[in-house]
Amino acid sequence: MARKLNEKLLKMLAPQGEYGNILNEVIKDKELSLEIRDGKAIIYYKKGEILTLSKNNIKYLSQGYYRNKASQPEFSDEQTKQNPATYFNLAKSFVDNHGYKKEFTIQQLIASENASVNNDYLVIDMEYQYEQKGIPKNERINFTRVDLLAIEKESKDIVLFELKQSTDSLKGKSGVEEHVQKSKTLIEDEKCAHAILEDVRTIVEQKVELKLLPEEAKNYIKENANIKPMFIFVYSDEKEKEEYDAIPKNDVPTIYFNFRYILKKPE
Repeated sequence: MARKLNEKLLKMLAPQGEYGNILNEVIKDKELSLEIRDGKAIIYYKKGEILTLSKNNIKYLSQGYYRNKASQPEFSDEQTKQNPATYFNLAKSFVDNHGYKKEFTIQQLIASENASVNNDYLVIDMEYQYEQKGIPKNERINFTRVDLLAIEKESKDIVLFELKQSTDSLKGKSGVEEHVQKSKTLIEDEKCAHAILEDVRTIVEQKVELKLLPEEAKNYIKENANIKPMFIFVYSDEKEKEEYDAIPKNDVPTIYFNFRYILKKPE
C-alpha cells in the first residue's frame, strides 16, 4: 500500500528513535507537513519536498532549488537528526528564493489549522494522489491529485478539496467546470473509491501513532464512507466572489475564504 510506513520507519520516527527530533520539529512548525508517500515520510514546505525519510537514508532538497552547484551546501545526516530546525530554516530559504505561489502557503496553513477534531473538517493529507501503478495504462484515470484530503466531522464523509485562489484560477484546463467533471470521474471509479477508503484509514491510524493527528481522529474512520468533492475558494473582494458564483455547471459545495484558515461547513 502506497500510504503506509513500515514498522522500522515508524520506530525511527518515535520520540527516542533516530528521526524523533525531526518529527518533533514538524509537529511544532505549522509551516511544515509530513505526508506518507510510497512507504516514505516526506516533509513539505509550500509544496516543496524539503526532506524525505526512509528506513535506509535521508534525502535532502532537490538540486532544482539551487542556482548552481556551488550554492548547494553539504548536509550532515547526524546534524539534521540532532538539530533539524537549522536544516529546515535553510531549506525554507532556498524554497522561498526559488519562488512559489501564494496558494501553496494558504494550502499549508489550511492543512495545519484543520488537523483538529474541534473543527468541521479534519484535514489528513495534502496533495493526495490515487496510486495506479498496478493498473493497466488503458484503465487509468488522468486526474488523480487532490489538494486536500479531509473528513467531515458530522457525517464522516471523505472530502476531496480543490483549492482555488482568485478568479484567475477559475479558467483554463484547471478551471472549475472541468474540475467538477474530473472529480466525479474519480469518485465513480470503483477501484479508486476503494483505494481512497483504505488510504484514509491507514493515514489516520499512522498519523495518530506519530502524534500528527489527535487520538480522537480514529473516530472519524467510517466503513464505506461517502466520498464527495468540494471547493475552497479564496477571494480578495466581493467582486471575485460574485464572479465565482456566476460559473455555470458548478454543483459542488464551496467553502468561501477571505484569508481565514479554519474550515466551516457551508450553510
